[in-house]
Amino acid sequence: MRRAGELLYNLRAAPTAAAARHALSALEDDLTPSQLADLLPELDRLSGLARLAWEPSDIIRELREADPQPYVRRDLAADAALFSTPSPAPRDKSLIVALCGRSYRLMVPWSLFLQFLPASRFDVVILADRSNNDYFTGVGDYATDLWSLVKRTLSDVGASRYRRLYCYGASVGGLAALRFGVLAGAHRSISVGGTLTWPIYRLQSGQSLPAYEPICACSSEHRGHVVCVHASDARHDRAAAMHVQQILKVSRIPINGIKRHNIVYMIYRAGGLPVFNAELFDFDPALVNVRMRRADGSLGSPAAGAADAPS
Repeated sequence: MRRAGELLYNLRAAPTAAAARHALSALEDDLTPSQLADLLPELDRLSGLARLAWEPSDIIRELREADPQPYVRRDLAADAALFSTPSPAPRDKSLIVALCGRSYRLMVPWSLFLQFLPASRFDVVILADRSNNDYFTGVGDYATDLWSLVKRTLSDVGASRYRRLYCYGASVGGLAALRFGVLAGAHRSISVGGTLTWPIYRLQSGQSLPAYEPICACSSEHRGHVVCVHASDARHDRAAAMHVQQILKVSRIPINGIKRHNIVYMIYRAGGLPVFNAELFDFDPALVNVRMRRADGSLGSPAAGAADAPS
């Protein structure tokens, strides 16, 4: 992970608007909410392209109105990071393993994702597959395939010490999170806007494909809860969720009134992210100390969606 000073310098020295936006994205993903909060005075002193880049930032706006979640980052490897706090002990918390999509985000910046999860209840691992192989070839040099990724991640963070394991993935990371969760025996595996990918490109490039697909009928008795969330009017996302529902016991949750693939950000903009996350990860939304904007009533909640669309 690059240091905060280096990331701030890159933003300050950005020669173009695009470079400034890129530098801001690195700040939002590489730094924790607490680190970003510490930089607020420095950001306020910026001008020109750097200021234009950060002024629309959602996480910076949130940190002006609420205390930052006190996560500390520890890199397990490039593109594999643990965000945790020394207390409470793992036995009193749950572990979330989150798998990014092809934007290498969770539909929102890493820091914004963390800000809406109470550090008193969770430690969080975030993984990004920059080879864009849907995690079938693991994550960089950290693991060479999905099964190795599951084993190494759980071992490195001592997952057995936690109360529960949640697996969460956005976009292309969605179905990968379901696979990870089935292999890991997760309490709940969650796909948000999960999409089906076409493996012909890997075959064309000479890559091997795994012999075992965890999303299969042989996993239908998986004891964990499998959830697929999608925008009701996003055709490809809906088709992917319905496909998984034919194979596994799934709670499929269509979010009404949203057409875009990036439903997490749309829910955030409508003010519904605290309740959305609380329903998925089983915590009191009051624990995320954020300004509660009025939510769009058409969004609903995962619990309501699950009741409306049982598996």
